[in-house]
Order: sequence, then structure tokens, then C-alpha cells
Amino acid sequence: MKKTIGACGASCTGCKIYQKECAGCSALEGKVPWMVYVNEKVCPIYDCCVNDRKYEHCNKCSEMPCKRFYQYKDPALSDEGNEKLNSLRIGTLRSL
Repeated sequence: MKKTIGACGASCTGCKIYQKECAGCSALEGKVPWMVYVNEKVCPIYDCCVNDRKYEHCNKCSEMPCKRFYQYKDPALSDEGNEKLNSLRIGTLRSL
């Protein structure tokens, strides 16, 4: 399977709901299922990156990682878990 990376560096192919409930942020234009948990319709990271700045991934942005990376947390993870997730995503983006 081809590795799918979201605008924020998240690995869609590593997600347990990918291809079951979610086709990935690119395919869904940022309207991913977990937005209901942060009271948004479109992922703010995707919206800024793709819709506003016209980048495929945040790695092109001089502000990466911005406040959005830290503002929107996975409610199922602890603060430490969210920090690890952000580090993984940022590392992925820097390697692109």
C-alpha cells in the first residue's frame, strides 16, 4: 500500500480508521471524521496549508510547526502522547 501523508505530516496509512471511516484529508478536502471532536468542519491545519497557502504539506511553510499543531489535540491521547504525535508529524514533514 502506498503511504499516504496528510498536510500535517500524519500518516493516514498508519491510522486505524483509514479506508474504513476516512479516506484521508486530501481526499476529503480536510473534512475528516475527527473534526467533530474539535468543533470544526474542516481541519484548521489542512485549511491553512492547502486552501490558504496552496501547499500540499506544511513542510513548505516557514511557520511550521505553528500553533495549530499544538492547539488541536487528539482527545484520546495524554499530553505526552500528543507531544510524541506532534514530534512524529514534524519529523515526517521535515523528511519530505
